[in-house]
Amino acid sequence: MPRRVQVPEAGQGLGHAGDTGREDPPDLDGAPAGGTRLGQEWKDKLAGGFTHSASQNGDKLFSLQQLAVFAAQMNMQWISVGDAAGNNWTGGTVHDVNRLGSWLGVMGQTNVDEGPDEVGAHGDMVTAERYGARVAELTARWVHGRAYEIRRNTLEDFREISARSAAEAKART
Repeated sequence: MPRRVQVPEAGQGLGHAGDTGREDPPDLDGAPAGGTRLGQEWKDKLAGGFTHSASQNGDKLFSLQQLAVFAAQMNMQWISVGDAAGNNWTGGTVHDVNRLGSWLGVMGQTNVDEGPDEVGAHGDMVTAERYGARVAELTARWVHGRAYEIRRNTLEDFREISARSAAEAKART
């Protein structure tokens, strides 16, 4: 039976400069109090991650790697993005799906002079929404034994999704 997960309060879990935002990062080499890792309470639960910063790179890959390693140390199953990289061809734009080209987890970027409620590129929001749907579908498969149809998209499919994203972004302005 699925359990509810405590969601951090606003401002908690927000990091910078390549960390996961915790003042006391977990030491997973030493078993936490109560022996969570050794007791394998998180074994085979699903995990995934996303990160966001003001810089195009901003050490986002390191943050995702740290989260994935923590999940692996807890024997969890990591869910990758599932979308091809975008914005890597002459017709690409910042509105492409997975424009920052991450497979480990979702990466997003917003300019430093934009407020916390802004998302710099509509493609980042579309990527996050698609990732959320992927996590939900895989969770349903994992928890309820539902049939799972593997959707294999072509490069043209991703370019069509990205074109729709650009059109939606244009319509918002």
